Amino acid sequence: MVKPFSDAVAALENGKYTSVPVQTEFGWHVILREESRTNEPPPLESVRDTIAQNVAQKKFQDHLEKLRADAANKN
Repeated sequence: MVKPFSDAVAALENGKYTSVPVQTEFGWHVILREESRTNEPPPLESVRDTIAQNVAQKKFQDHLEKLRADAANKN
């Protein structure tokens, strides 16, 4: 959720509506909070491969940027 929307939801009690419309980059919203529940993070084992892939991609991007910067400085 975008911040203005999530802030409005967090301020509501279950079963209540927003008293004024909430504006986000997606438009205006009247929000009904039906219920809330805790959001448990996924177990590490279920996301380990995704994390490793993201780290490898970031390292690769950083390496490419360094190579480009070095090449630009040599010219």
